[in-house]
Amino acid sequence: MKKRIVGFVSLCVLLIAFLTFRYPLFELHGMKQFPLYLLILGISVITVSGIIKSYRIVPIFTTIGYIVGFFVGQLAVTSYDPGGGTLNNMWQIWLISYTTAIVAGVLIEIFNGKNHKKQ
Repeated sequence: MKKRIVGFVSLCVLLIAFLTFRYPLFELHGMKQFPLYLLILGISVITVSGIIKSYRIVPIFTTIGYIVGFFVGQLAVTSYDPGGGTLNNMWQIWLISYTTAIVAGVLIEIFNGKNHKKQ
């Protein structure tokens, strides 16, 4: 159970971040379903890596990627299309930041695993 505590804590923090971004901060992004899709991805990654496999880095990077990706996406400047309508790429930036953090966590976990086997 102690080996899986990082997974459970990461999952709880991810759920708190989702509830914070989805409801109180809704006016910042205006997306109803997309934060849920990212939450489902995060729950899947954390469940497999943190709870089943007892990895430590991937769940942390997944949770941090969700939170940091949101704020990086908020830095995106709204642009205008030729017809005068507004364009917002926040969801794309959030998704790319989030998946980059997950992949980075997986790569670090793999690299650390190989180093531990050599010792």
